[in-house]
Amino acid sequence: MSDIGVLVVTNKYEITRNFVLNYLKYFFLEDNYLLILDNDSSDKTCERIKEEFPLIDIRRLNGNYGTVTGRNVGIVEIIKLGCKYIYISDNDVLFNDSEYFNKLRNFMECNPALNGCCPVVRWFENGEIQTLGSRMLSKYKIKSINVIDDNHSINTLPGCAAFIKAETFEKYGIYDNDLSPISIEDFEWGIRMTKQGLKFNYFDNAEIFHLHKKSDSGSKEKIRHVIRGRTVFLRKYFNSVNLLKEMKKIFSYILKFGLFFTVKNYYSGFRIKLTENNYEFSSFKKIYKKYYSI
Repeated sequence: MSDIGVLVVTNKYEITRNFVLNYLKYFFLEDNYLLILDNDSSDKTCERIKEEFPLIDIRRLNGNYGTVTGRNVGIVEIIKLGCKYIYISDNDVLFNDSEYFNKLRNFMECNPALNGCCPVVRWFENGEIQTLGSRMLSKYKIKSINVIDDNHSINTLPGCAAFIKAETFEKYGIYDNDLSPISIEDFEWGIRMTKQGLKFNYFDNAEIFHLHKKSDSGSKEKIRHVIRGRTVFLRKYFNSVNLLKEMKKIFSYILKFGLFFTVKNYYSGFRIKLTENNYEFSSFKKIYKKYYSI
Protein backbone atom coordinates (compact mmCIF):
# COMPACT_ATOMS: atom_id res chain seq x y z
CA MET A 1 0.00 0.00 0.00
CA SER A 2 1.30 3.43 -0.95
CA ASP A 3 1.66 6.01 1.78
CA ILE A 4 -0.12 8.62 -0.41
CA GLY A 5 -3.85 8.56 -1.03
CA VAL A 6 -5.05 10.78 -3.89
CA LEU A 7 -8.66 11.88 -3.45
CA VAL A 8 -10.87 13.24 -6.24
CA VAL A 9 -14.58 14.06 -5.93
CA THR A 10 -16.49 14.40 -9.19
CA ASN A 11 -19.85 14.11 -10.95
CA LYS A 12 -19.04 14.43 -14.66
CA TYR A 13 -17.72 11.68 -16.93
CA GLU A 14 -15.69 13.60 -19.52
CA ILE A 15 -13.73 15.70 -17.06
CA THR A 16 -13.14 12.64 -14.87
CA ARG A 17 -11.94 10.59 -17.84
CA ASN A 18 -9.53 13.36 -18.84
CA PHE A 19 -8.21 13.49 -15.28
CA VAL A 20 -7.61 9.73 -15.22
CA LEU A 21 -5.87 9.74 -18.60
CA ASN A 22 -3.56 12.56 -17.53
CA TYR A 23 -2.91 10.90 -14.16
CA LEU A 24 -2.02 7.54 -15.74
CA LYS A 25 0.31 9.31 -18.18
CA TYR A 26 2.63 10.25 -15.32
CA PHE A 27 1.89 7.81 -12.48
CA PHE A 28 1.41 4.07 -12.06
CA LEU A 29 -1.50 3.02 -9.88
CA GLU A 30 1.02 1.38 -7.53
CA ASP A 31 2.67 4.77 -6.94
CA ASN A 32 -0.26 6.15 -4.95
CA TYR A 33 -3.76 5.02 -4.04
CA LEU A 34 -6.17 6.88 -6.31
CA LEU A 35 -9.72 7.09 -4.94
CA ILE A 36 -12.43 8.78 -7.01
CA LEU A 37 -15.83 9.44 -5.46
CA ASP A 38 -18.71 10.01 -7.87
CA ASN A 39 -21.43 12.31 -6.52
CA ASP A 40 -24.26 10.22 -8.01
CA SER A 41 -23.71 11.66 -11.48
CA SER A 42 -26.52 11.58 -14.02
CA ASP A 43 -24.19 10.47 -16.83
CA LYS A 44 -23.11 7.21 -15.13
CA THR A 45 -19.60 8.45 -14.47
CA CYS A 46 -18.85 5.67 -12.00
CA GLU A 47 -19.93 2.81 -14.26
CA ARG A 48 -18.25 4.21 -17.39
CA ILE A 49 -14.92 4.93 -15.68
CA LYS A 50 -14.95 1.49 -14.04
CA GLU A 51 -15.61 -0.15 -17.41
CA GLU A 52 -12.81 1.73 -19.17
CA PHE A 53 -10.33 1.66 -16.28
CA PRO A 54 -11.17 -1.47 -14.25
CA LEU A 55 -8.25 -1.02 -11.86
CA ILE A 56 -9.33 2.47 -10.78
CA ASP A 57 -11.07 2.61 -7.41
CA ILE A 58 -14.13 4.73 -8.17
CA ARG A 59 -17.18 4.60 -5.91
CA ARG A 60 -20.64 6.07 -6.25
CA LEU A 61 -22.22 8.09 -3.46
CA ASN A 62 -26.01 8.00 -3.11
CA GLY A 63 -26.47 11.71 -3.67
CA ASN A 64 -24.70 14.83 -4.88
CA TYR A 65 -22.98 15.98 -1.70
CA GLY A 66 -20.51 18.28 -3.40
CA THR A 67 -16.89 18.68 -2.42
CA VAL A 68 -17.38 19.16 1.32
CA THR A 69 -19.07 15.95 2.44
CA GLY A 70 -17.68 14.03 -0.52
CA ARG A 71 -14.13 14.82 0.52
CA ASN A 72 -14.88 13.93 4.13
CA VAL A 73 -16.11 10.50 3.03
CA GLY A 74 -12.94 10.02 1.01
CA ILE A 75 -10.73 11.13 3.89
CA VAL A 76 -12.23 8.44 6.14
CA GLU A 77 -11.74 5.78 3.46
CA ILE A 78 -8.13 6.72 2.71
CA ILE A 79 -7.23 6.79 6.41
CA LYS A 80 -8.77 3.32 6.76
CA LEU A 81 -6.40 2.18 4.00
CA GLY A 82 -3.45 3.28 6.14
CA CYS A 83 -2.08 6.10 3.97
CA LYS A 84 0.22 8.56 5.69
CA TYR A 85 -0.65 11.47 3.41
CA ILE A 86 -3.84 12.56 1.69
CA TYR A 87 -3.68 14.61 -1.49
CA ILE A 88 -6.90 16.54 -2.13
CA SER A 89 -7.34 17.22 -5.84
CA ASP A 90 -9.91 18.83 -8.10
CA ASN A 91 -10.74 16.89 -11.25
CA ASP A 92 -9.90 19.79 -13.59
CA VAL A 93 -6.13 19.86 -13.05
CA LEU A 94 -3.22 18.70 -15.18
CA PHE A 95 -0.03 17.02 -13.98
CA ASN A 96 3.18 17.32 -16.01
CA ASP A 97 5.81 15.78 -13.73
CA SER A 98 6.17 12.08 -12.85
CA GLU A 99 8.07 13.08 -9.69
CA TYR A 100 5.30 15.41 -8.52
CA PHE A 101 4.08 13.35 -5.57
CA ASN A 102 7.58 12.24 -4.60
CA LYS A 103 8.61 15.89 -4.43
CA LEU A 104 5.71 16.78 -2.13
CA ARG A 105 6.33 13.78 0.11
CA ASN A 106 10.07 14.45 0.34
CA PHE A 107 9.38 18.08 1.18
CA MET A 108 7.10 17.01 4.04
CA GLU A 109 9.59 14.41 5.26
CA CYS A 110 12.32 17.07 5.34
CA ASN A 111 10.02 19.44 7.25
CA PRO A 112 8.37 17.25 9.92
CA ALA A 113 6.90 20.25 11.77
CA LEU A 114 4.55 20.90 8.83
CA ASN A 115 1.05 19.47 8.71
CA GLY A 116 0.58 20.08 5.01
CA CYS A 117 1.79 21.82 1.89
CA CYS A 118 0.69 22.75 -1.59
CA PRO A 119 2.40 23.11 -4.97
CA VAL A 120 2.44 26.11 -7.25
CA VAL A 121 -0.99 26.20 -8.91
CA ARG A 122 -0.92 27.82 -12.34
CA TRP A 123 -3.68 28.89 -14.70
CA PHE A 124 -3.59 26.53 -17.67
CA GLU A 125 -4.62 29.23 -20.14
CA ASN A 126 -1.59 31.47 -19.60
CA GLY A 127 0.74 29.75 -17.12
CA GLU A 128 0.47 32.52 -14.53
CA ILE A 129 0.36 31.56 -10.85
CA GLN A 130 -3.23 31.22 -9.70
CA THR A 131 -2.49 30.56 -6.05
CA LEU A 132 0.07 29.47 -3.49
CA GLY A 133 -2.55 29.38 -0.74
CA SER A 134 -3.33 32.33 1.48
CA ARG A 135 -1.66 33.98 4.44
CA MET A 136 -2.94 35.77 7.53
CA LEU A 137 -1.32 39.19 7.63
CA SER A 138 -3.13 40.14 10.82
CA LYS A 139 -5.95 38.86 12.99
CA TYR A 140 -8.53 39.95 10.43
CA LYS A 141 -6.61 40.35 7.18
CA ILE A 142 -5.98 37.35 4.93
CA LYS A 143 -4.23 37.66 1.58
CA SER A 144 -4.20 35.21 -1.31
CA ILE A 145 -0.60 34.56 -2.36
CA ASN A 146 0.28 34.33 -6.06
CA VAL A 147 3.90 35.52 -6.06
CA ILE A 148 6.76 33.31 -4.90
CA ASP A 149 8.62 35.04 -2.08
CA ASP A 150 11.08 34.21 0.69
CA ASN A 151 8.30 33.42 3.16
CA HIS A 152 6.73 30.09 2.18
CA SER A 153 4.50 29.92 5.23
CA ILE A 154 0.75 29.98 4.52
CA ASN A 155 -2.42 29.48 6.55
CA THR A 156 -4.82 27.97 4.02
CA LEU A 157 -4.20 25.45 1.27
CA PRO A 158 -5.88 25.61 -2.15
CA GLY A 159 -8.76 23.15 -2.44
CA CYS A 160 -7.59 21.97 -5.87
CA ALA A 161 -4.17 20.79 -4.63
CA ALA A 162 -3.51 20.11 -0.94
CA PHE A 163 -1.01 17.58 0.43
CA ILE A 164 -1.86 16.88 4.07
CA LYS A 165 -0.78 14.45 6.78
CA ALA A 166 -3.63 12.00 7.32
CA GLU A 167 -3.26 12.23 11.08
CA THR A 168 -4.06 15.94 10.85
CA PHE A 169 -7.65 15.15 9.88
CA GLU A 170 -7.92 12.53 12.62
CA LYS A 171 -6.56 14.74 15.38
CA TYR A 172 -7.80 18.20 14.42
CA GLY A 173 -10.87 17.73 12.26
CA ILE A 174 -12.18 17.33 8.74
CA TYR A 175 -14.03 19.84 6.55
CA ASP A 176 -17.07 21.49 8.12
CA ASN A 177 -20.22 19.67 7.00
CA ASP A 178 -22.36 22.73 7.80
CA LEU A 179 -20.89 24.42 4.75
CA SER A 180 -22.69 24.29 1.43
CA PRO A 181 -21.65 21.50 -1.02
CA ILE A 182 -19.61 23.88 -3.20
CA SER A 183 -18.17 26.32 -0.76
CA ILE A 184 -15.07 27.74 0.92
CA GLU A 185 -14.35 24.58 2.89
CA ASP A 186 -10.59 24.68 2.28
CA PHE A 187 -10.41 28.29 3.48
CA GLU A 188 -12.48 27.60 6.62
CA TRP A 189 -10.48 24.45 7.36
CA GLY A 190 -7.19 26.32 7.10
CA ILE A 191 -8.35 29.09 9.44
CA ARG A 192 -9.57 26.52 11.96
CA MET A 193 -6.29 24.60 11.76
CA THR A 194 -4.23 27.78 12.16
CA LYS A 195 -6.09 28.59 15.36
CA GLN A 196 -4.97 25.20 16.67
CA GLY A 197 -1.34 25.95 15.85
CA LEU A 198 -0.92 23.86 12.70
CA LYS A 199 1.62 24.87 10.07
CA PHE A 200 1.50 24.83 6.27
CA ASN A 201 3.92 25.84 3.50
CA TYR A 202 3.79 26.18 -0.24
CA PHE A 203 6.46 24.26 -2.13
CA ASP A 204 7.78 26.03 -5.21
CA ASN A 205 9.52 23.03 -6.79
CA ALA A 206 6.29 21.27 -7.74
CA GLU A 207 3.44 22.61 -9.84
CA ILE A 208 0.13 21.73 -11.46
CA PHE A 209 -2.07 23.49 -13.99
CA HIS A 210 -5.68 24.36 -13.22
CA LEU A 211 -8.01 24.08 -16.21
CA HIS A 212 -10.57 26.34 -14.56
CA LYS A 213 -10.81 29.49 -16.66
CA LYS A 214 -9.43 32.61 -15.03
CA SER A 215 -12.41 34.70 -16.13
CA ASP A 216 -15.05 32.14 -15.07
CA SER A 217 -16.80 33.38 -11.91
CA GLY A 218 -19.16 30.39 -11.82
CA SER A 219 -22.69 29.47 -12.78
CA LYS A 220 -25.76 30.57 -10.86
CA GLU A 221 -26.02 27.10 -9.34
CA LYS A 222 -22.43 27.25 -8.09
CA ILE A 223 -22.81 30.80 -6.73
CA ARG A 224 -25.98 29.74 -4.92
CA HIS A 225 -23.95 27.21 -2.94
CA VAL A 226 -21.05 29.63 -2.49
CA ILE A 227 -23.34 32.26 -0.97
CA ARG A 228 -24.81 29.78 1.49
CA GLY A 229 -21.35 28.61 2.46
CA ARG A 230 -20.12 32.16 2.91
CA THR A 231 -23.14 32.87 5.12
CA VAL A 232 -22.34 29.91 7.35
CA PHE A 233 -18.71 31.05 7.54
CA LEU A 234 -19.80 34.56 8.53
CA ARG A 235 -22.04 33.18 11.28
CA LYS A 236 -19.21 31.08 12.71
CA TYR A 237 -16.51 33.75 12.39
CA PHE A 238 -18.53 36.87 12.89
CA ASN A 239 -16.69 40.16 13.40
CA SER A 240 -16.94 43.64 11.94
CA VAL A 241 -14.16 43.05 9.40
CA ASN A 242 -15.72 39.87 8.03
CA LEU A 243 -19.11 41.60 7.92
CA LEU A 244 -17.65 44.49 5.92
CA LYS A 245 -16.03 42.06 3.47
CA GLU A 246 -19.32 40.23 3.07
CA MET A 247 -21.19 43.46 2.40
CA LYS A 248 -18.86 44.07 -0.54
CA LYS A 249 -19.57 40.57 -1.80
CA ILE A 250 -23.31 41.07 -1.41
CA PHE A 251 -23.14 44.21 -3.52
CA SER A 252 -21.20 42.42 -6.27
CA TYR A 253 -23.68 39.51 -6.28
CA ILE A 254 -26.61 41.92 -6.56
CA LEU A 255 -25.01 43.64 -9.54
CA LYS A 256 -24.35 40.35 -11.32
CA PHE A 257 -27.26 38.10 -10.30
CA GLY A 258 -29.93 40.47 -9.04
CA LEU A 259 -31.40 41.42 -5.69
CA PHE A 260 -33.91 38.57 -5.38
CA PHE A 261 -31.34 35.83 -6.11
CA THR A 262 -28.84 37.31 -3.67
CA VAL A 263 -31.25 37.91 -0.79
CA LYS A 264 -32.90 34.52 -1.23
CA ASN A 265 -29.64 32.60 -0.96
CA TYR A 266 -28.21 34.62 1.92
CA TYR A 267 -31.51 34.03 3.72
CA SER A 268 -31.17 30.29 3.04
CA GLY A 269 -27.67 30.38 4.50
CA PHE A 270 -28.89 32.05 7.68
CA ARG A 271 -31.58 29.38 8.05
CA ILE A 272 -29.12 26.48 7.99
CA LYS A 273 -29.03 24.80 11.37
CA LEU A 274 -25.47 24.79 12.63
CA THR A 275 -24.19 21.65 14.31
CA GLU A 276 -21.65 21.92 17.11
CA ASN A 277 -18.34 20.23 16.28
CA ASN A 278 -19.68 19.24 12.87
CA TYR A 279 -16.13 18.60 11.74
CA GLU A 280 -15.02 15.98 14.28
CA PHE A 281 -13.41 13.02 12.53
CA SER A 282 -14.53 10.41 15.06
CA SER A 283 -18.16 11.50 14.88
CA PHE A 284 -18.25 11.57 11.08
CA LYS A 285 -16.54 8.18 10.86
CA LYS A 286 -19.53 6.63 12.64
CA ILE A 287 -22.03 7.87 10.04
CA TYR A 288 -20.09 8.28 6.78
CA LYS A 289 -21.38 5.04 5.23
CA LYS A 290 -24.85 6.48 4.95
CA TYR A 291 -23.58 8.51 2.01
CA TYR A 292 -22.83 5.38 -0.02
CA SER A 293 -25.30 3.72 -2.37
CA ILE A 294 -23.81 0.31 -1.56
